Amino acid sequence: MQTPEKNEKDLLQVLIEAQIISQAQAQLAQSDSENMSMTIDEVLLARGWLDAPTLRKHAPWLFAKKESDRDSTEISSAMRKSGPLQITDTQGSSDDYGTNLARYRALMRDILD
Repeated sequence: MQTPEKNEKDLLQVLIEAQIISQAQAQLAQSDSENMSMTIDEVLLARGWLDAPTLRKHAPWLFAKKESDRDSTEISSAMRKSGPLQITDTQGSSDDYGTNLARYRALMRDILD
């Protein structure tokens, strides 16, 4: 079984070889991932360097995660399509982990854009 770190290195290598991202982008994505507690794929999507269909095509192993991970990715994707969060969207917190995670990811996307 591969470790998450190996999967991330594999992902970056696959994307570099497919000429989707450059070596410099891969290094920056890795740094962002470490500094912001985001996965490499979340950083790449947030920065807009690739879209979800491209990610699914080149890294299908990322989508073989448990169902709860897919649910939070769908929430994040829906929020990504809906545009930037309004300040009222960030007030308070929710008891729902997926909602809070989606808010966090949307905020990070807005910061990185």
